[in-house]
Amino acid sequence: MPMQLIYTKKLKTKFMKLTQSNDKPQIWSAVGNGSYFYRFNIKEIEVPAQTEGAEVTKAWQYNEVVVWGPVTSDGVTKEVMNAMWSKDAEQKMLNDYNAAQLGILGEEYIANYKDFLTARKTIKAQIDTDFLTFNF
Repeated sequence: MPMQLIYTKKLKTKFMKLTQSNDKPQIWSAVGNGSYFYRFNIKEIEVPAQTEGAEVTKAWQYNEVVVWGPVTSDGVTKEVMNAMWSKDAEQKMLNDYNAAQLGILGEEYIANYKDFLTARKTIKAQIDTDFLTFNF
């Protein structure tokens, strides 16, 4: 089952470029230099017709990260997490969470950090599932 990440408006991620392809991408592919592409959030999309009378076409849209060998589930998780959130953003969410626990900030900071942890758990579960198909 493809990963469906859901974020609240307050849970900001780094800008991650979406890649688009006419062909369904493989989750894993060797680059040939000791690294691998890991593709996730793979979705089939409709591409509007470019000219009048042309048909709507289908394409695939996804995120990808480059992972250097040896490839491990934890290593892939680290690369995906770093691509989505900077260490500074993660640390700020944790500091805000702690401040909210002490009553310095509002409850929304607790919810924001919980949303982050839930997203991280979803990502990790998908990577663990996808890792079962890694056979290079």
